[in-house]
Amino acid sequence: MVAERAGVSLTAVSFVLNGDPQGKISDETKRRILDAMAELNYKPNLLARSMRTRKTQTIGIITTGIASGWFTKIVLGAEEVLQEMKYQILLGSVSQGSTRVKSMKTNIELLLSRQVDGLIIITGSEPQAEEALEPLVDAGAPAVLVNYYSERELPFGRVYIGYKEAGFKAIEHLYKQGRRRIAYLGAPKEKISGFTREIYEGYLEGLKHFSLPFLEELVWLPKTEIDHYQMGRKLAQEVLEAGADAVYCLNDYIAFGILAELNRLNIQVPRQLAVVGNDNIEAGKFVEPSLTSVDMMLESCGAKAGELLLTMLSGEKPASPLYGSVELIVRDSSRAL
Repeated sequence: MVAERAGVSLTAVSFVLNGDPQGKISDETKRRILDAMAELNYKPNLLARSMRTRKTQTIGIITTGIASGWFTKIVLGAEEVLQEMKYQILLGSVSQGSTRVKSMKTNIELLLSRQVDGLIIITGSEPQAEEALEPLVDAGAPAVLVNYYSERELPFGRVYIGYKEAGFKAIEHLYKQGRRRIAYLGAPKEKISGFTREIYEGYLEGLKHFSLPFLEELVWLPKTEIDHYQMGRKLAQEVLEAGADAVYCLNDYIAFGILAELNRLNIQVPRQLAVVGNDNIEAGKFVEPSLTSVDMMLESCGAKAGELLLTMLSGEKPASPLYGSVELIVRDSSRAL
């Protein structure tokens, strides 16, 4: 990829390919990009160039649960990058429940009918949802899928949130705090797929890297889906009885339930049990004790999706999937004593 060879961002490459109309790229950076293009024998897609006069300067973004802060942060990250390049955003929201696939397909068809230059899809993945992508495949429109897990080879750009890294970072932190029996509370066994599998694999990789034992009695994967907060409350006692000295949770809501129950039992956190969650939602600052959590840096992930789409619009084919970075936010629930 040109950006990788030149050691610059995807956005910088896009600026240069589009003539850098705002004069934001230095001469040195331009030289590096042009040299990289020459070394790679890269030539912009001539068809894409010839169609430039027919561009609408609009990008469609399709998402599920727009009211959720999780999805909104990704949208905002992508929007900031795209608006900087003078693209207007058209937003489509996919309904939940039994009409989800139909709603997703309708949104894609509607945005394609508006002649958007490309799409970013942030809806998660499920096998039956792939039929909703068929109009996009048929149209050959540039598109980026965010956190979309599929066994099929799809002709789109891919950006994933760094969930596996999150699991590893959580174990690394707890290991450095002297914890050796680290429990995991996750998704139901039959629902371990996509991002939930990534988190669990990160947990397992962390244990292996630091030579910590994998103990089945320290892993809770419920048989059925239950309210996450209540799951944390229900399992807190079992975690203690299993001899864990720390617990890593699939999300912050499970961790909140654990903390609430530990408070009720007068268990000292983190002295008797350290607790780490995922997602770093705002409420984590205000629970008692405040919750250590892995921030998925969703806006940064959205920005990566926007940058990748820009390079695709300039004619470059999508490379291997990109992964966002994550950041561990250490608070009182696992802070060193």
